Amino acid sequence: MGYRPITFFVMQAFFLVACNRSEPDRLTLGDRKVERVEGCHIYMDSWNAEAEPRWAGLMFACDVPEAARNETQWWGNQPHPLAFNMQVGECLLLGETFYCLEKIAPGQATFKASYKWANRHHDRMKPVR
Repeated sequence: MGYRPITFFVMQAFFLVACNRSEPDRLTLGDRKVERVEGCHIYMDSWNAEAEPRWAGLMFACDVPEAARNETQWWGNQPHPLAFNMQVGECLLLGETFYCLEKIAPGQATFKASYKWANRHHDRMKPVR
């Protein structure tokens, strides 16, 4: 009888941790490697880390099966994603989180999870803590 409350609290803690799994607060992209975050695949294919302004050339696709990450066509059966450049301080919406470009180094770009939608109407953002 004495073990039931302990078992209950252990199970509660397990489910709380399992249900609150979160995406990383930082995301580092390597050159020509597909990363998965918030149900999206993101790919860096070029960068300028030497001159100002620094930029990273990116592509991304969301709602893609995780298995496609290791395929040549990592964007799944959608149209090929468009390429674009980002500079340090700019943010990209992946899923429900805005990831802001923090640092660009040769062959590497680091993003920080900075904002989430504040409400379901998507008219305000709040900082990620």
